[in-house]
Amino acid sequence: MDAVQQANSGHPGTPMALAPLVYTIWQQFLRFDPDDPIWPNRDRFVLSNGHASMLLYSLLHLTDVKAVNAEYERLGEPAVTLDDIKQFRQLGSKCPGHPEYHLTSGVETTTGPLGQGCGDSVGIRVLIHDRKRVTTCLGFGPRFLHSTRQAYKGGPNTGVFLQITCDDLTDVQVPDQKYTFGIVKAAEARSD
Repeated sequence: MDAVQQANSGHPGTPMALAPLVYTIWQQFLRFDPDDPIWPNRDRFVLSNGHASMLLYSLLHLTDVKAVNAEYERLGEPAVTLDDIKQFRQLGSKCPGHPEYHLTSGVETTTGPLGQGCGDSVGIRVLIHDRKRVTTCLGFGPRFLHSTRQAYKGGPNTGVFLQITCDDLTDVQVPDQKYTFGIVKAAEARSD
């Protein structure tokens, strides 16, 4: 909260509101090794609503994710320090206004334009196969954009967490609805 206020720019509401939920997902459901952020068998977390980037930077700091350099060599130092967070949205900061892949270790993809993270998540899921998961935080607005319409349809008016898995038998309930994503998927396949 202080970093957003100090920058006099950014969105404090979404990071504050989602912090307990996303922290629980990171700590109890995602398979990752904070000492090895490039571990090939890790699950991926994509913050599609990149304007809430302070949430991601806070998680990287609190879970003590370690940094890697441009050659993907582990450095053993924190990816995001408290001093980095204090430099949120400042020129040259490791914590820019939207997450940037390759700038901050632990950021899986750059999510600047609205909805980009949702499409990126689908692409990441296709590439990583096997039993690794991609969890995506998607805000309300991007679900109406052309860039996300084919990747995601439905869900509540406040945003939704999509867990993109390789198990076709997984059928997740659409929040606040009487149907599941599996039903939506089947309807789309039939062009309903």
